[in-house]
Amino acid sequence: MNVLAAIGALVFILVVHEGGHFAGARLAGMPVREAALGIGKRLRGGTD
Repeated sequence: MNVLAAIGALVFILVVHEGGHFAGARLAGMPVREAALGIGKRLRGGTD
């Protein structure tokens, strides 16, 4: 159970961290074409 709690905490921290990058870019007026968590597939945007 402790391992699952640790993984959950790391996922939460990762989501908050990456969300901060996204929010900061948007607040600075930068266009955000793609959003991803970590080094993964984009979650939003893109034109492939």
